[in-house]
Amino acid sequence: IFLLSSIFKMTKISSNIYKLSASAYMRVALMRYLRRRWWIGVLLLPFVILSFEDSRFLFVALMVVFLVLPMFIVFVYFNLSFSPECVASIRRCRVNLTSDSILYYYLDDENNITSSKFIVFEETDRIIIDKTNILIHLKTSKTFAFYLIPISAFDDAYEIEKWKMNMMSLHGTLVREENV
Repeated sequence: IFLLSSIFKMTKISSNIYKLSASAYMRVALMRYLRRRWWIGVLLLPFVILSFEDSRFLFVALMVVFLVLPMFIVFVYFNLSFSPECVASIRRCRVNLTSDSILYYYLDDENNITSSKFIVFEETDRIIIDKTNILIHLKTSKTFAFYLIPISAFDDAYEIEKWKMNMMSLHGTLVREENV
C-alpha cells in the first residue's frame, strides 16, 4: 500500500535542459508515418514480379524507388517540419511532467525563460511512451504531428516509470506504451 500511495502522490518530474535536433524528431516522425503506411512498399511488388518477364519493369521499379519515394518523403518532411508541435519540440527547453499537465519552459542560450507552453491532458488525444521517447498528440494537431520529449532528458528512469504507471492508471486508454 505504501508503494501505491507513493506512486499516486507524485507531484512533478523536471527534465534537464535539452535541445532536440530536427533530425531526431524527423527520424521518429518518418518511422511512425511509414509504419502506418506500410502499403507504400507493396506498390513496388507488381514491378518486381513483372521484371522477371521483361527487364524494363525493373527500370520502372528503380524509378519509383529513386524518384517517387524521395518526393513522397520530402512532402511528409516539410508537412511535419512546419507544424507547431515540431517547432516546439526542437527548441531548447525544460519540461515539467505532472499527473494532469505538461509544462514546457523555452530557454535562450543564457538559460533565461523566453516563453512557456502549458498542455493539460484534456487537450491530448493520446500519449505514447516507448523506450526512448514520450510522444504527445493533441486533439487539434495534424495527423502525425506530436510533441516529442526524449526520456534521456530526465535523470531518473525510475521517476519516469512511476509517472508512466500513474498516467496509465489515471488516464486509461489515453496513455499507451509501445515497444519499438
